[in-house]
Amino acid sequence: MYDFPADFDASDLVGREVELVSFTANTVVVAFEGYAITLLGRYTHDRDGVDAERIDVPPQGSQLMRLVGTTIAAAAVEQDSTLVLRFSNGDRLKCLADTKQYECYWIQTPTRLVVI
Repeated sequence: MYDFPADFDASDLVGREVELVSFTANTVVVAFEGYAITLLGRYTHDRDGVDAERIDVPPQGSQLMRLVGTTIAAAAVEQDSTLVLRFSNGDRLKCLADTKQYECYWIQTPTRLVVI
């Protein structure tokens, strides 16, 4: 796992609409207006005010499709390099940075790839 670059600004994600949620054998991708987050490890998805358990990629089932068409209302990086996104429908996605041995997730921006 890598830490966030000092010049990364999570607020660049705010206001962007989720256009795609896709699943592969080893990843979950959430894409929005020129940006994409590829989950490789664990994440949580809280919905309807209920905290979710940690989910391993690939998930056995998912409600992430609820995010399509919503916008990112808030974005923050926690001290441990976990990225927290809140959406216009009240859902929260936490991209966990909980292992030192492997890459946990990637953030593709229009100009760079951030690997955490």
